[in-house]
Amino acid sequence: MNQQSDLIPPAHKFDLTNWKLQELSTRGIVNLTKYASPHFFLTADNLICFDVDTAQEATSYRSELRHKHNWNTEENHEMSATLKVKYDAKNFRLTLIQIHGITDSKEFPPPVLRIVVINGNLFSITKKDIAAIENKKTLLKKNISDSFFDLTIKVENAVLTVGIDGKELLNQDISFWKYKNYFKIGCYPQTKEGRFQVYIKKFHVD
Repeated sequence: MNQQSDLIPPAHKFDLTNWKLQELSTRGIVNLTKYASPHFFLTADNLICFDVDTAQEATSYRSELRHKHNWNTEENHEMSATLKVKYDAKNFRLTLIQIHGITDSKEFPPPVLRIVVINGNLFSITKKDIAAIENKKTLLKKNISDSFFDLTIKVENAVLTVGIDGKELLNQDISFWKYKNYFKIGCYPQTKEGRFQVYIKKFHVD
């Protein structure tokens, strides 16, 4: 791990005004202007790095940016990102991006969309109905280890699309999803073994 004093805040190169960080303990760090940690820092080549070594943590394994704006699926919203993933595990599941639900009473339904790496391959996992029990799993890209790819997620008039490297691979009606939502991006391993690093070259949310 890097020493805390040597770390550069990602906000030095990225506009994180409308984001907060949920890191390990899931607390929300709102002011990211001068914030860096061994789990969230700017690399020498100006990439955001989310770094989670599950062997170093007792219970919680995550470093994720949470967009502050909540929105409905009838609105038009988009996230685009150029990113890559490094890992030293063989059997694992790692969540990179979510469209996460939230209610007016601040309860948290499951994500209607997750972009997930499963054993080195990239998938989208989407809910199929408001009960949020059944999932639709779509292969987006094989063998993504340590290689940049471009990802675009759009919600337009309750239609969700996901594209990789300019090719649309998912198109799904989500008009059934009546919760408000927000974007998340980062490194969230669903495993207790391995070190995971997610590098962001650029990203944007509308």
